Amino acid sequence: MDRNQYFVVDESHDIAQAFPQSQSTDNVTITIYDLDNATTDVNTTMTYVSGELWKYEGWTPDNNGLYLITMTDLT
Repeated sequence: MDRNQYFVVDESHDIAQAFPQSQSTDNVTITIYDLDNATTDVNTTMTYVSGELWKYEGWTPDNNGLYLITMTDLT
């Protein structure tokens, strides 16, 4: 599934994603890759919220550009 989203620079953003059939014990990761600078900005686990919903809190992009955000349930 692909989708586009805009984020404001220098403001904190929470990112949420549903993973069907996921459980609170799953290993769900998020990677945010800065395509313009060819660097990884974030590479960590997401926090389970409830049901199928997972979140990552507090991502603050520090410059204009293109970012690739991938979220994966490794379980």
